[in-house]
Amino acid sequence: SQPCYVPYVQSLDSQISSGNHRDDLAPYVQPSHKNSREQSDFDLERALFLSGLQVNLEDNMEKKGQPTGRSNNDPCAPPGAKMREHASVPASSLVSYHYDGFSSLLEKGKLSIHSLPTFQGRIQESTNGCAIIAPLICIRHFANGDFIPDPGLSDEDIAEVIDHETPKILPIVRKSLGLVKDAFLIPADAHDSLMEHKYLHQEQFATVCGGNILDERHLQSFVEEIGKVGQKKLAASLFFKEHVISILQLRRDSSTTVWFDVIDSLPHEQTVQPSRSIPSRGFSDPDSPNDTQCLSAVRFRCTDEKSLKSLLLWYASSVFSDENKAYIDTYEWDERLSDFDPRVFQAFVWKAL
Repeated sequence: SQPCYVPYVQSLDSQISSGNHRDDLAPYVQPSHKNSREQSDFDLERALFLSGLQVNLEDNMEKKGQPTGRSNNDPCAPPGAKMREHASVPASSLVSYHYDGFSSLLEKGKLSIHSLPTFQGRIQESTNGCAIIAPLICIRHFANGDFIPDPGLSDEDIAEVIDHETPKILPIVRKSLGLVKDAFLIPADAHDSLMEHKYLHQEQFATVCGGNILDERHLQSFVEEIGKVGQKKLAASLFFKEHVISILQLRRDSSTTVWFDVIDSLPHEQTVQPSRSIPSRGFSDPDSPNDTQCLSAVRFRCTDEKSLKSLLLWYASSVFSDENKAYIDTYEWDERLSDFDPRVFQAFVWKAL
């Protein structure tokens, strides 16, 4: 299938305020309103929704005399999901394959990981703020000058965005959207608010790419967009599994050589720990109101498009739950059902003024 371009994932309007972490939000539930809920209530609603969906779907098929095509071990899926007709590489094997590619590039020095001196949520007002942090880092990147070779943002610049800019801007954005404190934001709403408050401008928007992140053709479409060298440097905020990261284009010469910095304000442990490049201890700050053990934010530096693509494939593969893997193994990708599919990603590409 061809890469698909989507404005935003409707089912991710869920507003989660369960503290400084990202749970794997159920991709099948679309709440009727934006609100903050306890995780236990969310789990109960999810279970009831899925049970009703499965029963109704199978009842309708049985009334038409059609086989359900499901077993008790099949992952739940929305109506219309097409089961795989041919054997494919199991998702668990893809995880190992993409880790090997990631690890090999680390060993060759094509890709590196650097720990940053803070993390999303260290300051209370930045909790669940990745949808604002990511574009603000892009904006800081644009304001960092047109140096060639581009050295990238300093650690201090990134920490300034996470610890100081975000806590000032995030409450304003939530208030303008009518959201409760610590509510999760979807990128489309975050971008609209940043434009409304003049942090971003419409003319900075370049394109949005999306699709199945495990389909290398879909991912390659984005990598090519962020790798384009023009008069203005580029950056992107990439949305995947309810988290948003920044990807900054670093022009290294006046022709076509570019590097990429990928900034994750709240990385998953399983993404960074296997590399052994990040200390295994958590980041603990006794002066922080959120004094919990947490991995620090990280900077992945990729020295070409191949290493960026490999990193993003590992980044995605490393955070799939067992339920996600079961869905991937059982159902074909269908862009019409992307709201429900754990493989869906969106990348918003921006350019400097």
